[in-house]
Amino acid sequence: MLWEVLTTEALSPVRTRLVLRLVETDATRAWWPHDTPVECHITVGEALEFELVTRNTGSEPVTIGEALHTYFEVGDVARVQVLGLEDGEYLDKVDGFRRKTQSGPVVISAEVDRVYVNSPGACVISDPVLQRRILIDKRGSESTVVWNPWIEKAAKMGDLGDAGYRHMLCVESGNAASGWQATGAWSSACVCCRRHVTIGSALQPARSPTGVAMKKLKHEAELVKEALQAGMKYGQQRGVVEFEPTDSVNERIEYIYRLLVHDKVIQPLPEDQVSQQSMRHKLAIWFSKQLPKDHPLLK
Repeated sequence: MLWEVLTTEALSPVRTRLVLRLVETDATRAWWPHDTPVECHITVGEALEFELVTRNTGSEPVTIGEALHTYFEVGDVARVQVLGLEDGEYLDKVDGFRRKTQSGPVVISAEVDRVYVNSPGACVISDPVLQRRILIDKRGSESTVVWNPWIEKAAKMGDLGDAGYRHMLCVESGNAASGWQATGAWSSACVCCRRHVTIGSALQPARSPTGVAMKKLKHEAELVKEALQAGMKYGQQRGVVEFEPTDSVNERIEYIYRLLVHDKVIQPLPEDQVSQQSMRHKLAIWFSKQLPKDHPLLK
């Protein structure tokens, strides 16, 4: 299969977007006859972002499964932990697709091939050997696949070498098993995934990305709405962005947060705590500090 470049765009001084489209041929139509053009939007900046967009341009609904197949280099897979999937249910493909419940962080000590269902939240790959954490934040994805072939299967694959399995881990965002997406006629489905690497010589003890506690402001929802408008105005006045009507609220929130951090207007969150919830909270605090003390949103 071939991809063609549709557009390239500098979103800001530190972010660039590339839009690719899957080229349809007689061979691909024979394999997949539905009218569902696919695009991949790649944004490179402080984080690496992928959006897999599938549009149904036909007259009938189509049910699709999709995943962003991501192979991460790790120092030693036996020492890695995947956080954020604790207590979640998964289908164990190594054990005949039996449904099981995850206990504690995911660790690798044998072949692992699992589909974590109902897992729309972020997760973190904690790698003590390479002294880094990779935050995987996503939306439009209800499944998370974790895979490592281990010794015997890796030996049969022919492209990992004798010890290649020890230095790779697949953590995929997608919709599989019970997470299939039904796309109605003239509708679209999108899996979006954002990855950010935190590097440090002395990482703090790992913790789940879902375990971050924030004290919610009294009128936080209203403050976020106002902060969104103020942030859009700020970006446009800076001359670095023109928001499109098709931009989602989540995209605008993240762009404004990243821009304010870049301009040193606000302090950045620790990257293993960055999520839509925490960015909205940060923007609400930023906007609240611009209001007079007697403003109704502060009471």
